[in-house]
Amino acid sequence: MVEIAIIDNNSKLLNRAKKWINDQADLSCVILESRIGRFFESLDLSHPPDILIMDLYSKRSTNLDHIKKLKILLPGTKFMLYAEQIEEEHLFKALKSGVNAIKLKCGEMQAFLDTVHMLIRGEDYIDPSLSKNIINLFRQEVTYENPAEAHLSQFVGLLNNRELQVVKGLSKGKQYKEIATDLYISINTVRHYIKSIYKKFDVNNKVQLMKKLQGLPNLVH
Repeated sequence: MVEIAIIDNNSKLLNRAKKWINDQADLSCVILESRIGRFFESLDLSHPPDILIMDLYSKRSTNLDHIKKLKILLPGTKFMLYAEQIEEEHLFKALKSGVNAIKLKCGEMQAFLDTVHMLIRGEDYIDPSLSKNIINLFRQEVTYENPAEAHLSQFVGLLNNRELQVVKGLSKGKQYKEIATDLYISINTVRHYIKSIYKKFDVNNKVQLMKKLQGLPNLVH
């Protein structure tokens, strides 16, 4: 049984997330707190949670400093940030702090649970909608030796690891169900990734996407 702790000042979200987790046979919500201070009070270091899900923002500030302390106290715990939106400067600091997943609050149970199960499998995750922010943070520091290399980087940088896996599945002619099975995610989550991929590449269907990726074999094979 994977034990999960949640910190969020939104009581409705807390109760909803608790229900989502406890309805799963392999998950259990063991700590549910609205404030970081109360979490520290209820934390048993001899029996730490496997996953800690917390909002990046508290009512007055961010929880970034607390994350650094918690990473030291809970070296074996996976950290998932869950927020309505994330400013670029806070996103960069969150990534540097060593969190394992950053998920925007969307109200979709399956997307939430898929992220949790990715952490259980040892995978990291960043919400697809944050990809552009990450590119903006690092693009100015990157230089390329030739235009072709820069062109390739623009395509690769658009996709996160999960989206790249979905693109590879599409390039091999796999159906949504097959991709979902291969990646241990739901068909709806596959559709979510594909919708994001189409938007990033400004295409409307698979044929247009594959045509746009022609000449970039390292991306789709």
